[in-house]
Amino acid sequence: MVLKKLWLLLLLACIVSFVKCQKGGSFEDNEFAEFEDGGEVQADFDGDASDPVSSEDFEPPEPTVNSGKDEKEIPVAEEEDEEEEEEDDEDLIMEDDANEDFDDLFETEPKAEQANKPPQAPTPPPKIEIVSIPHHLRTNWDSFVIEMLMCGGLLVYFINFFIGKSKNYKLATAWLNSQRNIFESNFSIVGDDGSGTEVNSGILMKESENVYSLWCSGRTCVEGMLCELKFLKRQCLVATLANIMRPGKSDQLLIRAKFNKDDMDTFVMAVGNKKSVTKMSKDLNDLNTFCSEKKNGEKIGLTTNFAILSEISEATSAVLDNKVVAVLAKYEDMVDSIHITDQFSGTKASTDDNAAKPNPVEVSKEIRCIFNVPGKGKPKPEDMESLKSMLQLVFHLIDKVKRIRLSKDSKKKADQNRTKIEESLSKLSHTQRQEQAQQRREEKRRVDKEKMMNEEDPDKQRRWEEKEYKRDMKKKQPRVKQMKMKAM
Repeated sequence: MVLKKLWLLLLLACIVSFVKCQKGGSFEDNEFAEFEDGGEVQADFDGDASDPVSSEDFEPPEPTVNSGKDEKEIPVAEEEDEEEEEEDDEDLIMEDDANEDFDDLFETEPKAEQANKPPQAPTPPPKIEIVSIPHHLRTNWDSFVIEMLMCGGLLVYFINFFIGKSKNYKLATAWLNSQRNIFESNFSIVGDDGSGTEVNSGILMKESENVYSLWCSGRTCVEGMLCELKFLKRQCLVATLANIMRPGKSDQLLIRAKFNKDDMDTFVMAVGNKKSVTKMSKDLNDLNTFCSEKKNGEKIGLTTNFAILSEISEATSAVLDNKVVAVLAKYEDMVDSIHITDQFSGTKASTDDNAAKPNPVEVSKEIRCIFNVPGKGKPKPEDMESLKSMLQLVFHLIDKVKRIRLSKDSKKKADQNRTKIEESLSKLSHTQRQEQAQQRREEKRRVDKEKMMNEEDPDKQRRWEEKEYKRDMKKKQPRVKQMKMKAM
């Protein structure tokens, strides 16, 4: 049976080779064609699958003439169809060979092993492992601690701003409502902001969130009076925390009234808290210049917390009478300072040794009072009514200062003090003008020298140098006063 199959395969191979020679005119040597044809033919037979015959083990014998019994007759039509099919199969085989040659470059296992290898089950997809993210890279609330603190701080700041702003406004409004009757009884215009052509009244001007002012005018003795309420900076969170850490500061009421020229005599004085008076004597020009005498408050019946600065003792005794001293002793915590002067020129300017003092500012006659709001930094709207006594004290002092007239000796002493100050100021201003003129001359000489150095004419430079040398020598020569003598 096996021999029969081999002979059939040999016959078919001879027929295929003969047909190719007849058709193509030349035989193309393909070492794999015989193996492939044998495989196709082998697939048509129902042989034993367990005993395959490979092309490697089979060596075709030499072609011999077979007997008529073994040969099969193939019809002409079937032979043509078989030829066409074989041509198609040959093309496919050639393509498969090329693909196999290309695939062999990337295959690591032999083809025989791949053919005998049993089919493998599909590999499952790789399992995704979730890697734990480090703690510092996770998006959680701990990563926004700084942002939350900043937002919380801003929220607290704005809440404190609105609370402090409203509290200061309530205190200022309560003060104006409680003092309105006194102002209206002493002034014809109360609370005019000067913004319009018509006169307004009852307007409390807001300088800032913690400073309010009230302007009054239309009274005898004074040109006008300015009242300023300087509250603590409750709208500022930093200032609020500072006040909590270091309590003791108080809100203040500053009253400043400007006298007419003929309604006040010539004297300067101040009374108040020791620390405040000492600071004023260093900062203000008039107190630093005229008030060389400093007294203790015990000499006039006040406590040791008070100090007095006076230029003319007569005027100081007239102002601080028994009634005024009693009020100061009663409201000791509320009185910060009372300053009465006819030479007010502002704060003392800080000047360097080489800089000349500026020209004197125009002086004015004023009374300046500073009072502490009760409550020691924690006032209530009801506490603002207690400032009514301080306001009445100011009007009492205004009327008293108008009536004071110094004696001849005191007046002469005051005039001498002012004359000395005026002479010293005039000398200082003269020195200042001389220094300015000297600076201008030196600047002009420097410019001329630079200009001459840029000249190209050496003769011109030499003449200028000789001229300057003669001028310097002339300045160094001593001045001799010439006197004319009559002939004998």
